[in-house]
Amino acid sequence: MLRQRLLSWFRLLFEFGLSSGFAQAIGMISGLVYVRYLPIADYALYALAATTLTFVSISSDLGLGSSITYFWRQARVGGVAFGDYLSGIRRLRFLLFIGVGLIAAVIFPAVGSRSHYSLDDLLIALALLLGSAFLLMSAGINLQVMRLLGWFRRSYLCDIAGQSMRVLAAIVMVLGVSRSYWMALLGGLVCSAVTFGASSWVLRGQIERQRVAVPGLFKSIMRYVGPAAPAVLAFALQDSVILWLASRFGGPEVVASVFAVNRITAIVGILSAFSVTVIVPRLAGITDLRRFIRAGWIAKAAMVAVGLCVIAIGATLPGPILWLLGPKYAHLNRELLVALATSAIALVLTLTVLLNRAKGWVRLDPLVALVQLSLLAAVTPFWDFTHPLSVLLLSMTLSGSLLLQGLVIGIIGSYRPALVKARA
Repeated sequence: MLRQRLLSWFRLLFEFGLSSGFAQAIGMISGLVYVRYLPIADYALYALAATTLTFVSISSDLGLGSSITYFWRQARVGGVAFGDYLSGIRRLRFLLFIGVGLIAAVIFPAVGSRSHYSLDDLLIALALLLGSAFLLMSAGINLQVMRLLGWFRRSYLCDIAGQSMRVLAAIVMVLGVSRSYWMALLGGLVCSAVTFGASSWVLRGQIERQRVAVPGLFKSIMRYVGPAAPAVLAFALQDSVILWLASRFGGPEVVASVFAVNRITAIVGILSAFSVTVIVPRLAGITDLRRFIRAGWIAKAAMVAVGLCVIAIGATLPGPILWLLGPKYAHLNRELLVALATSAIALVLTLTVLLNRAKGWVRLDPLVALVQLSLLAAVTPFWDFTHPLSVLLLSMTLSGSLLLQGLVIGIIGSYRPALVKARA
């Protein structure tokens, strides 16, 4: 039995490494091309747009993405019509996207104008990032459902099809046809559009709904999303606020340096993607709660070991790693180590949060949000945002705080699940 389980996980890891790993590598390589070939001002605008896109994507989620896994598990246990809940989640997600998109439409031009970008450039970037966010949101839901169904290979093919479009933008830059921020953002837009189209075609007619309305559907969704939303929003705000403050007080050079070093951590992001893509959907199929909890702690221990290896590699080989970024960023040795440490924390954090939410352990999430926002508000007036190292250290501190709180919730849930689980 143990041998079969190990072989199954090795097969999943192998397929992920060949397919999803390849797709992630394409995104990483295109990102490095942007670093090397975009002028600093254009790259800083691209960085602001990409950060705003992340803010829109996470803020328009507010826990709805993780609720898909939760209601999938409930459907396996019995008593939940998954197709109807999925439809309700899609509608709520779209409404949230509209609201958050309007907020971004106000904030992004205001922040960008302080860095002396023209209104035309800011509006072009805004249109591209909002289009990308909408398509990315829709494609992400499709891919998540495919993986819960066990269709890992099909989801990989859809992802590869989309990520390959980023290569076109990178090739255009290498050839010198266009080396502008809008080309990088357009590559992301086309990537999301192709992934959404391919995944929608694969899923057509696969998720059935009941012929009659499900009573209390939206109430059930909101009982899950309500407690989770503040923590998701705090997480969405924290990195965006840090980069916006760096743009305000440090200027384009600081923003470009922080974002460039973080491109290296995209390599570690491939490992985080394994948690999102394989580990959580795979473990979500375990209906026995005790077994699910035990498997989750084993997975988190494995991620701790991987994170320590990442930090060790960064400390040993900073020169060759920074060479990938080009001569403009070759001096960022300490910044690289801090960024890799943050990514190592994020490895464990991502898995911890997703597993907690898959079990419905979201009741204490408002407290998590309060702690994070209080910490950010307390340190921001005294923090130095004029140096990349200081900006990265703040990001590491906030990520460490989130991880600690997530682990505490996991420990409480392991012994007293009723204290942390969402109301039925």
